[in-house]
Amino acid sequence: MKASHTKRTRPILRAKAHHLTATAKRTLAQILEAEIRGSPLNAQEFRARNERRIASLDQMARFEMLDRDGQTYALTFWGLLNTRGKMSREVLGHCRFVFDSLVRHYRRLPTTVLLNSQLEEQTGLTAAQVVMAVRIINRSIANVGLCTDPNSLGVMPSERHLAIRTFDRLKQQTRHHHSKPQQYWPTSQTLFTADGSAIVKGYIECCESQEVRDCWDKASRRLSTDLEGAITAARSLIESVSRYVLEDQGAEIPSGADLSRLFRIAAKSLELESDSSSHPAVRQVLGSCSGVVSGLAEMRNVFSDAHGKGTAGRKPGRRHAELAVLLAGAVTSFLLATLDAPRNL
Repeated sequence: MKASHTKRTRPILRAKAHHLTATAKRTLAQILEAEIRGSPLNAQEFRARNERRIASLDQMARFEMLDRDGQTYALTFWGLLNTRGKMSREVLGHCRFVFDSLVRHYRRLPTTVLLNSQLEEQTGLTAAQVVMAVRIINRSIANVGLCTDPNSLGVMPSERHLAIRTFDRLKQQTRHHHSKPQQYWPTSQTLFTADGSAIVKGYIECCESQEVRDCWDKASRRLSTDLEGAITAARSLIESVSRYVLEDQGAEIPSGADLSRLFRIAAKSLELESDSSSHPAVRQVLGSCSGVVSGLAEMRNVFSDAHGKGTAGRKPGRRHAELAVLLAGAVTSFLLATLDAPRNL
């Protein structure tokens, strides 16, 4: 029987729902920032302007990280737990204050509304911060009843809050609820090209840097037409990904650094050199990556079209070009995968 082939979703989301790519994390942060400003992103307009993110947005909505509040995007509590940066940590802290007040209020006055003005007084938050925190909590397993009377804006806690008891338990139960592995992990079929040439592509295609994607496209496309150009593009891919990682980590990019040094600095920013959780054999392989990058840089000098060569210049074979692209793809994919690896929430 002939096997059926279905189009696989690009690996925007990693093995579990909270293992997101850097692009997905930035999308969540962008949606959160817009809501904090009081001008939530119009879903239709945002999707039209960010065509490459549509698959990511749909998956995050499916995994209950995003909510379509009418025509706009809004972050859920689970989405907040997966959002990176100082802004998300601050909102999470505000949610903690508000949730604790909800529990205390229900214990004392279970049948009365907790006014927003009371929440402001109890938590020390501004009116806007209270409203934002209430909205986020209302998009969680501890959702509240909202009182929308203009003269008495507030929330109605419930026995659900008493059962959860603490904000840490709310986070724990939320993670447990969303902890089932998802089906969008890039398998071997998505990591290889259709012609079986074994070119790693999953992580690179999901990178939000156009320069990184362009380098990859050039390297893979030139394998069949321009072997020297493929080697040059492979070298450029490592440099572009290294710079992308450093920019993402907020690290300084030294001017005039050669490829090997740039790669080592990028690896250091990801703490690859000091990853004590890895097996010694794994750390040995990781350490060898620097040697691979140095070798690729020299290979580019010897074979590629980046430098003029006389008539006696050496020409690369296809196997040399494939080796360069394969190694560059493997090394850069590992950097991107490490950048996207989950953090402790």
